[in-house]
Amino acid sequence: MSTQPPQPPSAESGALRGGYEPEWLDDGTPYSPEHGDVYYTRGEGLAESAHVFLEQNALAERWAALHDHPSTLFVIGETGFGTGLNFLLAWQLWQRCAPPRARLLFRSLESHPLDAAALSRALGAWPELAAESVELLAAWPPALDGLHHITLGDGRVTLQLWVGEAGSALADFADTADAPVDAWFLDGFAPSRNPAMWRDEVLKGIAALTRPGGTLATFTAAAAVREGLAGAGFSVRKVGGYGRKREMIVAEREAASPATIAATGTPWHRAELRPPQRREALVIGAGIAGSCAARALAARGWEVQLLEASGAPAMGASGNPQGILFTQLQLAHSAQGEFTLAAYLHATRFHHALLADDTDAIGRCGTLQLCEPGEEEAFAKLQQRYAALPTLARFLTRDEASELAGVALPAPAIFLPASGWIDPRRACAQALSHPAIHLQTGARAQTLTREGSGWTVGCVDGRSFHAGVVVLANALAATQLLPEAVAALHGIRGQITLLPEAALPARARTVLCGDGYVAPPVNGIACCGASFQRGPADGPATTGEQRQNLARVAALMPAFHPSSVDESTLGSRVGERCASPDRLPLAGRVPDNAAFRARFAGLRDNARRAIPLPGCYLPGLALSIAHGSRGLCSAPLCAELVAAELSGEPLPVSAAVARALSPARFLVRGIIKGSIG
Repeated sequence: MSTQPPQPPSAESGALRGGYEPEWLDDGTPYSPEHGDVYYTRGEGLAESAHVFLEQNALAERWAALHDHPSTLFVIGETGFGTGLNFLLAWQLWQRCAPPRARLLFRSLESHPLDAAALSRALGAWPELAAESVELLAAWPPALDGLHHITLGDGRVTLQLWVGEAGSALADFADTADAPVDAWFLDGFAPSRNPAMWRDEVLKGIAALTRPGGTLATFTAAAAVREGLAGAGFSVRKVGGYGRKREMIVAEREAASPATIAATGTPWHRAELRPPQRREALVIGAGIAGSCAARALAARGWEVQLLEASGAPAMGASGNPQGILFTQLQLAHSAQGEFTLAAYLHATRFHHALLADDTDAIGRCGTLQLCEPGEEEAFAKLQQRYAALPTLARFLTRDEASELAGVALPAPAIFLPASGWIDPRRACAQALSHPAIHLQTGARAQTLTREGSGWTVGCVDGRSFHAGVVVLANALAATQLLPEAVAALHGIRGQITLLPEAALPARARTVLCGDGYVAPPVNGIACCGASFQRGPADGPATTGEQRQNLARVAALMPAFHPSSVDESTLGSRVGERCASPDRLPLAGRVPDNAAFRARFAGLRDNARRAIPLPGCYLPGLALSIAHGSRGLCSAPLCAELVAAELSGEPLPVSAAVARALSPARFLVRGIIKGSIG
């Protein structure tokens, strides 16, 4: 057992730290040598947590009262996730006391998250929490810095876990949160052992995120903490502690308090708009983007009319028989890379939960991404960067990858164990199986007009629909409905090939990816592809694209010989993807271009000028489009982002990612470059 504190990887190495492994005392209590403190009181952790955090915040009584407001979102903030004991206790109590339609959002900060094995060992001490522990462990993410948005408890409970330093997390929460915190659990080791978690900057940040009348509880009674909380705007008192701890602190946020988090930069990604009183929405497009958006809104208590131009959902690019859950690892941190990984991890959890009862619609087989010729140096750098995160990615030699795949491969590979394939058609159908979602087929949207406090959609067949909120999730067709252009979007034609299993030299046990992909066969057919040609997808499948796809399979499986395939036995499917200039989706509110240009005109002279004002956005209009060829991964998290914005909830992504996805980003870039007046 090491007695040294965990050492973060050096900045020069670029390596990411893995999950934290604490020391273990003789009775199994986890202990942090870095802070010289236990994670909870030996032998009394569960009872102490219940007394300090649940009882002193009066959560049972407050949640029982929510039956008069059944669609309420209740927000808990926590400093120090630790073993998750406080979270699991709150989740269990929520299920007992809160109304079924209410939702709990638990936002927690943790600088050194436990790895999955250590978390499992710690939670094994509490058989009373076994059901919740199993679900949490199944969804536990790799220890990547940033925000992890995890939905649990049949959608009634959401954990937003921020991995990183507390001050940065609180500042980011202030930049992405419309719903203030109702109750806080302050549990970041003792102030004398971990003073950084209790400094005045952190306490003021906590106060700034708390609604007037919001409460706080913590096990400590330290005078410095009492003074810091009082100075931040809390009314503080001491009450009896648990067991041998004579006193502890409870506090309430005063209505009139100066505590704020100073605005930095220009928060153009934020909106001043308030959610509509009537939660009624129109979603246009029933592919994977629209189906996920409708599901995310319905889960928040919205009644959703889903308009689909064709006769059934998933008839466009989402209609392939198999789609791959896949991501590309990044060599350096960026907002785009942060989104790519966050979206992939969220999508794997989302689809696994969505299709849990339809095992024929999902293959949890993992994906092998082969190292292509000339990419050996990048492969080695990726291996160094992600070596400590085997639950995210494992780096295999050619022989190891071949053994795992069950077929001879030409190169080493990155194995993504949480990846695999799904049937997008069945994923869409399952996402739409919600009583608050009402599908209207044959409803091709032709016009979108602002009328009063809402929007009216006119369809080609003469039908019209009205709601306070509209989400456009119909790919390139959205550009015909938008009041003004938001980006130079373009179409990408993609053709897949359906290859008889008998034509393959062996049945791969995993998805294989390189320049193309081939999925494990289902019902005797392997899906492979895909072509990637800029332009519309009108026109039938072509022989040339079929042969390109067969060549892609041969590059992945050298024993496969395209010349031996009878091309008359091949099936195919053509679809059109929608892509943006920077290859990221457009997810969020639609900007009011004229008002936006006027408010942020100063950026043209100085791109770094701080204009501490929110952006100007059209009320009740949002997008989830331009997902390219990776909509299965990007659409679920983008749906959560759109639904959270429209519902006035804390966002499921960091401020940097929200800006990277915002439909206003191209407008901002144009203002800065002077190409937009």
